[in-house]
Amino acid sequence: SAMQLEAVFPPMATVFDRAGEIDAAAIAANVAKWIAAGVGGVVALGSNGEAPFIEEDEAERVIAAARASVPRDRVLIVGTGRESTRATIAASARAAAQGADAVLVRTPSFFKARMTPDVFVRHYTAVADATPVPVLLYNVPAVTGVNLTPDAVGRLARHPNIIGVKETGSDTAQLAAFVAAAPETFAVTVDGPDNHQPAQAQDVPTLVCIDGVSQGPVSDYFRIQVGSGQRVSF
Repeated sequence: SAMQLEAVFPPMATVFDRAGEIDAAAIAANVAKWIAAGVGGVVALGSNGEAPFIEEDEAERVIAAARASVPRDRVLIVGTGRESTRATIAASARAAAQGADAVLVRTPSFFKARMTPDVFVRHYTAVADATPVPVLLYNVPAVTGVNLTPDAVGRLARHPNIIGVKETGSDTAQLAAFVAAAPETFAVTVDGPDNHQPAQAQDVPTLVCIDGVSQGPVSDYFRIQVGSGQRVSF
């Protein structure tokens, strides 16, 4: 069955203790509170989680702590993007083994001039071929300095193990191009409520990614944001 992404998925911060070590108990407690508030799951080790600065052994502890509080009827999404294809595949395999339901893979970006659409298609195809859980593309040009184009997204959207893209920019024309290039079942997301309204203005059926969750139930927020006939997620 298709993964259930019609929900709110907060991208969690990575909690450290006073000694600078991963605070697994605090992570598990935070996730448990969000789950109780009605979210569909959480995103671990994304930009909010400072993923580029987390060691591999620390990443495994973060995933295990989050999984401990995410029941199996909710979704744990884990950021696994690395600069090399091989390292990304390895990180995705480790995340899946730790219980990730899907992986969120940022674009590699160190050799910016060489990051062409064809390179991204080869990279993500290899990752999706080798990863035992679904893959979400992650385009964050403000941080990486590279852009995942609609052409590349359209080609990758036809891979059976690539289920969506998280777009962090505010270019609604590009969002519309993503939607036009991809199958209807492919999830196109925007980064935060501020970008959700401009996307709606251009009739882009986006999902909305939020960077936090209120202390109360999220069901009212979800009903307001979903509206009629939208595809909505983290």
